[in-house]
Amino acid sequence: EGNTAPRTESNAVTGNRLVLVIIDSLRRQDVDELMPNLKAFAQRQGSTVFDVHTAGGNMTLPCIQTILEGRESPYASAIHDFTGQRSSNNSLPAAAARAGLHPALIADFIILGLYGQYATITVNRPDLAPSELGCDLAAIDKTIDVLSNKSVRLVVLHVVGTDAVSHRWHPGHPEYARHFRGVDAKLSELIEKLDLKNDHL
Repeated sequence: EGNTAPRTESNAVTGNRLVLVIIDSLRRQDVDELMPNLKAFAQRQGSTVFDVHTAGGNMTLPCIQTILEGRESPYASAIHDFTGQRSSNNSLPAAAARAGLHPALIADFIILGLYGQYATITVNRPDLAPSELGCDLAAIDKTIDVLSNKSVRLVVLHVVGTDAVSHRWHPGHPEYARHFRGVDAKLSELIEKLDLKNDHL
């Protein structure tokens, strides 16, 4: 007991980055059949694969809030018992901002509206290209660009076009497959830019 050094703030914060990629409407079958790079990454030594059950799995907003706030979405709570409160100040982006980790958010209005106030860098994904696939690919490119900023230690990328293509087409449709394959190929470029001994994806 007497030999244990007290943990200080400088001990708690290291040079590592957290890169959180949210691929909207991603199904396990998409990874298995259309996304070989993502599948290979998930099977690498050191990767952990587990199911995350988010609130209101059929709607993006409560899922995003559950992932970034670590609790049931206030939206879903309000539906169930009318007691939900907006509490984005307890979110991952807010905590990262308080810790001086300079969050970057590459997303659409859902994430930017809830958490943009805590970010050092915000990129509004719909402004990047005219098509859904173009926006997704450009958003991943923007994320790669942000990685060169060493002060940014939390990067949140929301790949939203996969959700739009899932509503417009169906699994098995050539446009659906083209979109998910394109996102997978571009994500492999992002993965290659990370130092996976120090960065967390």
